[in-house]
Amino acid sequence: MIFLCPACIVRRPCLSACPSGAIYREERVGAILVEPSICIGCHSCSLACPFGIPRFGEDGKMQKCRLCVERIEAGLEPACVRTCPTNALKFGSINQLAGQVEISAVTKLARAIGYKD
Repeated sequence: MIFLCPACIVRRPCLSACPSGAIYREERVGAILVEPSICIGCHSCSLACPFGIPRFGEDGKMQKCRLCVERIEAGLEPACVRTCPTNALKFGSINQLAGQVEISAVTKLARAIGYKD
């Protein structure tokens, strides 16, 4: 399971707004993707997205992150997560990520009050 934006999981406003059907949900991974050859460049997706995710290339077609679907299917992290120099990007299920945050918060608190490993 991938942690995706709740708007993309539940409502998918850009998908509903696309008159050409260029935006679709990739079933195996759950990512919202775009097929540029079908995009008509109308910007309806951009207007519908509350987060400003859709961007348009020089050709006028919508483009967005593909979430490295091929890497995820191969059991790997998305490239941005793997290469982030500050380790600020995370990838995993909501439960995995929540556990990481809890551990991180507890570790920081312990260090702040002087606990030594």
